[in-house]
Amino acid sequence: MPVSFGETLGVAPFVACNKRGYPQRLTNVYSKSYITNQGDAVASVLEALMLLSFGLSWPINAYNAWQARTARGTSPVFLALITFGYVAGIAAKFVGHNVNWVLGVYLFNLAALIVNDLIYLRNLKLDAQSAA
Repeated sequence: MPVSFGETLGVAPFVACNKRGYPQRLTNVYSKSYITNQGDAVASVLEALMLLSFGLSWPINAYNAWQARTARGTSPVFLALITFGYVAGIAAKFVGHNVNWVLGVYLFNLAALIVNDLIYLRNLKLDAQSAA
């Protein structure tokens, strides 16, 4: 993309020429538009709602697993994959330089899932004791 006088001042011109001399519209790469900022905020709220929907199910699952006192019916592979998914989501926030308040929801979900993992290990021990 050609460098123009307007770009050196930090203001992208409305139209410039590309390498072949054809006119093209340029955008200002130095600031986001108001619409983009609103879109980012809405995306964060939607992401948080999705995480809260999943996250509220983990305490319910932990309570049911605690009451059941057995590991039967619980898949350790499922728990491991979900844990990996939350860790990947947290890492994506840092790698993408998009650390915001939604990270707290990820951390809450991960904490609730770790409680589920610990209850699963407790229930395995109870199953082993009852089998002996």
